[in-house]
Amino acid sequence: MTSRRQHGMTLVEVMVSLVITVIVVGVTSYLMMNAQQADKIARNDAALTRRASEALETIATDLRRTGAVTISGTQYPATVDVSVGTPPVAHRTIRLCMPEDADKDGAPDLLNAKLVWSADLVEYAVDVVDGRTRLLRRQGTRERVLVDHVAHVAFDTPESSGWVVPVGCIRIQLSVHAFGTSGAPQTRELTTLVRMRNGIE
Repeated sequence: MTSRRQHGMTLVEVMVSLVITVIVVGVTSYLMMNAQQADKIARNDAALTRRASEALETIATDLRRTGAVTISGTQYPATVDVSVGTPPVAHRTIRLCMPEDADKDGAPDLLNAKLVWSADLVEYAVDVVDGRTRLLRRQGTRERVLVDHVAHVAFDTPESSGWVVPVGCIRIQLSVHAFGTSGAPQTRELTTLVRMRNGIE
């Protein structure tokens, strides 16, 4: 009579396969968490860049509607250099006098073939709230946050740029902090040149 051996795994083989399984599951989980974190950072970065682009377009739209004008001895657009935050960071704000559009038809109001200017100024300014540096659009009592995480904003006129910016134009420079796929902070810089409506009187 021949003895039949039963085939099965020894305790050592079970332990080795268990250790290999734990290592494979651990490495896979680690890679999946890193991929999810990188995806989240990339989505946040894209959203911040999109909001900065939208902010730049909002400012450019207002600038295209306005022009150089002097009202009550003040010349508009008026730029002011300010420092905000701790440590202080220099920014340039701008105040615009917008053409009146009482009938809301999208066309500026005219009186005797001249633009009628609104008394309600538009201001783009940087403010720090709860440690976040934000770019704001203010008009009268209304205030709207355009973008958070502002590193720098500047409005350059021909004079302030040493005549690099053409007459009748304003250069907008907007820098925002973002976090890249590595998680390290990065700065996105957007610049555009806008020609204003001819409002010189």
